[in-house]
Amino acid sequence: FDNLRRSLVPPALLLLLIFGWIISSSLWFWTISVIGMIVTTTLFSFLWDIYKKPADTLLLKHTINSFRNVLTNLLQHVFTFICLPYEALINMDAIIRTNWRMIFSHKNLLEWNPSTSKARKKDTLFSTVISMWIGPFTGTALFIYLTYYSPLALVIATPILLLWIASPLVAWWISAPYEPAKELLNTGETIFLQQLARKTWSFFEDFVGNEDNWLPPDNYQEHMVSRIAHRTSPTNMGLSLLANLSACDFGYITPGTLIDRTIKAINTMQQLEKYHGHFYNWYDTRSLAVLAPKYISSVDSGNLAGHLLVLKQGLLSQIHKKIIPSQLFEGLRDTVSVLASYTKENRLVQEFSEVVTSVITSSTNTPDQVKHHLHLLLSLAKEIADILNGETDNNARRWSSALLKQCEQAAEEIELLFPWLNIQAAPEKFADLSSELMVIPTLHQLSGFSEVWLPKLDAQLKMSENAVESDWLGAVRVAVITGATLAKERIIMLEQLAQHCHELSNMDYDFLYDKTKNLLSIGYNVDEHRRDPGFYDLLG
Repeated sequence: FDNLRRSLVPPALLLLLIFGWIISSSLWFWTISVIGMIVTTTLFSFLWDIYKKPADTLLLKHTINSFRNVLTNLLQHVFTFICLPYEALINMDAIIRTNWRMIFSHKNLLEWNPSTSKARKKDTLFSTVISMWIGPFTGTALFIYLTYYSPLALVIATPILLLWIASPLVAWWISAPYEPAKELLNTGETIFLQQLARKTWSFFEDFVGNEDNWLPPDNYQEHMVSRIAHRTSPTNMGLSLLANLSACDFGYITPGTLIDRTIKAINTMQQLEKYHGHFYNWYDTRSLAVLAPKYISSVDSGNLAGHLLVLKQGLLSQIHKKIIPSQLFEGLRDTVSVLASYTKENRLVQEFSEVVTSVITSSTNTPDQVKHHLHLLLSLAKEIADILNGETDNNARRWSSALLKQCEQAAEEIELLFPWLNIQAAPEKFADLSSELMVIPTLHQLSGFSEVWLPKLDAQLKMSENAVESDWLGAVRVAVITGATLAKERIIMLEQLAQHCHELSNMDYDFLYDKTKNLLSIGYNVDEHRRDPGFYDLLG
């Protein structure tokens, strides 16, 4: 009944205004009455809201929130008033059409317009004016009538009539897509986020290791007693796997370290007891035993499946990425930035920061340049670690060790993937040949170096004029084979890991699915062979 009553409100208010301006002599009374009917409910609601302040809320904060709410409601009422003729027409059309179909024609009783069809239409100002023609028409007609027959009423009605005439413009402007202003981070905010990202990775770097079988502990307690929760869930495992991938993207670990950590984690996950392909809710990370009760969580399984599918694509993408990531030095910058926050104007830390910033801003495009910069940074990181090793501040020691480890891993990656960098300088005759090797290929490109380079090198060997040239060409030949072989091995490992991710994400959901409700249960208690009575709608 209340919906039926509300459908009559806009036509009734419009008729009251027209009655007051054209027929009644009490012009102000009817105008103020209609406005009061619209606004009064909001004012009473505001006063009641102020009176019913929750006991646990400060009076000032509650009052500010109440003022915000009443302002929003008032603006909504103003918009309703502006569109009053349009609302009255729409409601009367619906009332007349519904009664005609229900009482007389009995046709089109189920006709309706889905919201999606309306959402797909992009209304222009012209189309809005056409659909809301009643507003400008009513405003203009009343303005002309009152000008000739009731000038006094025109004085009172003019502001309202102008709003009605402009109602299509107002509705079109309000309905236009909102384009929020782009917020640009300042330098301090950028540094804060970079440090936060690096500190977040440090949890996985420090706690996901051999002691916990490369599974992530659920949490680490710092206060009051330092304690690690040696248990993990499917969601934790998935997040840890993606943390490795993200750390590689940020330059905190090398692609080689990503592969190594992922292999160890996946190997452990394959050993864990499962139920119809699902991982149990909790495992002991040291013994790998399932923790009681044996329970399958639909949410945890869904989270892990999603994480594994993302990881699969992330691993495969490594094959076609540069083997020296562009973010390598940016990762070192973030680590030294965290270290600098725990050291007071340490000269070596500042020097490291300046060098790595200079490398980032310069064009470092060749492997020999990368190696040179890394060796310089590695020597600085060793000095920093030696000096801060005696510091009382545990954070300074920990982050200096993290910086050194990161530099060592990056330098080792260069040595492995570019073994020809360790060969003595090329004879002048082969300067062009040597420069052609000074590119940073993708893993896929490096795997094909043998097919590309061996014919060239063999041809040069046949034409070599002395032992120096022959030795250099022979050493380069061995180095190219070594680098290409390593690349092929890594591609195989990445493809195998991607296949393992696909297999682990393939879980049987039949026992979790309720066919009568077409919904997934919250979970399944394996010990009791009982499906949880609660359900998840849509994606939970």
